[in-house]
Amino acid sequence: MTPPRSADPASAGSASGGPGIVAVVPFGAVAEGDGRERAGRWARQLARRLVDRFAGDPVLDLRPVFLVAMGREPTDAGYLVFGSTPDAKLAAEYARSMGASHALTGTYEEGPVSRRLAASLVEAAASRQASSFTNEIAADSLHEVETALARWLVAALGVAGDSDVSTPAAANEDAYAALLEAMDAQVDATLLRRSDAAAARDALARAAQRYADAARADPRSAVIEEHILVMGAEAIETEDQQAVLPALEALTEASPGSWRAHYILGEVRRTAGDASGAIVAFEHSDALRPLRAADVLTLARLYVQAGAPAVAASRLRRLIQTETDAAAIATARRLRLGLVDPALERDLEEAGRIAVAGDARGRPDRGRRRCRSRRRGRGRVRARDRRGSRGLGGAFRSGAPRAPSWRYRLRRGGLPARGRDRPRRGDARRGSRAAVDQLKAQRAAAGSPSCALVCASMTFCAMCTGHSSYPSSIAVNVPRPPVMERRSVA
Repeated sequence: MTPPRSADPASAGSASGGPGIVAVVPFGAVAEGDGRERAGRWARQLARRLVDRFAGDPVLDLRPVFLVAMGREPTDAGYLVFGSTPDAKLAAEYARSMGASHALTGTYEEGPVSRRLAASLVEAAASRQASSFTNEIAADSLHEVETALARWLVAALGVAGDSDVSTPAAANEDAYAALLEAMDAQVDATLLRRSDAAAARDALARAAQRYADAARADPRSAVIEEHILVMGAEAIETEDQQAVLPALEALTEASPGSWRAHYILGEVRRTAGDASGAIVAFEHSDALRPLRAADVLTLARLYVQAGAPAVAASRLRRLIQTETDAAAIATARRLRLGLVDPALERDLEEAGRIAVAGDARGRPDRGRRRCRSRRRGRGRVRARDRRGSRGLGGAFRSGAPRAPSWRYRLRRGGLPARGRDRPRRGDARRGSRAAVDQLKAQRAAAGSPSCALVCASMTFCAMCTGHSSYPSSIAVNVPRPPVMERRSVA
């Protein structure tokens, strides 16, 4: 590799436009025989890699130029130009149209025994070449061209950016060449997706295969991993999961310590309908980095789908014990209830719907009776952890738990249970409009949930699942609404 040649680096920074804005024209290619198409792919993506390297730099802004060739007639179709080498005047026009101070053009030349990259930095204001770059590419050193070009550009512009201009995107030429070809095939898939779906799928498959080759050639490349992960996420949106699986699987095999690779592989498999494969990928990701609560819930559903409800229940129990998000805990409890006793879960769901509908009509007693009947008909509920659950002890002393008395419900709702001002016994049991309105008013004044009359335990009712009054430290083996013990309330 020969050092780059620069005509006048000092003059490059004195342009009329923004000093750090460069319009990058896709590089052209000159080659012979069968290598012409491959040389074109390398040239185009070399320019793109340079733009990606400086993405997010606060000082230097590289903007890609997209060229469209229009037909002679207004009805003629336009064509996207993938690579070209314009002269200084035309390149300056490109730069001025994008508000840039300079334009960067280049040509990749490949002969029988030699390769080289030539680039020019053109001033937009003067329409003249400000600096030039020539790099003779030695064997097995294609991956070093990008960093050499980046260092020359920073020196020619006279700026000191924050981007890394010394670390190659890949460790060897095989990995870098596969990366460039995969990026180009992915662009083909994007452009062909609307007009030719079959050709787009073929291009995406080629991209995935070349990404897999790049990952095997250089397992430690962060750039290759990032491109594969982005491709996997896009495949979920476009429902092309099967096409990208080879690249993701090759990445996880080459880089088993990447939790992001395992996670995206799990998402791709899950959306493709492969529950068992998704479970394996998510478990690997969880071993490397704990999954979020939402992902644990997804994993539990996958276990149920795969025919392993016991493992799903264990996952949900650990989530309930360790998670702090109230919404995630409520969802986990509901899922675990459906696993342990599906019939009870369905009845409680129906009771919640009836309660919500009945509350609007002033008849919440239907849902309460449905919920109470389920409590009476089920066996004993055990609480493993008694911390914060003093009110549950007396409810399970012997036999099946009993429903609270009507006087207890009145006291719990803040209403007088004795005397002339107390509601009638029938009103308290059937939930007449007067008793309901009175109880709601009392509850609203005290800042308590309005559904306390429907579900005194405030646990599994659809209206009050997330209330903080439920002790978070209780783990239920056979979930059902626990009945509070009878005790006086001041």
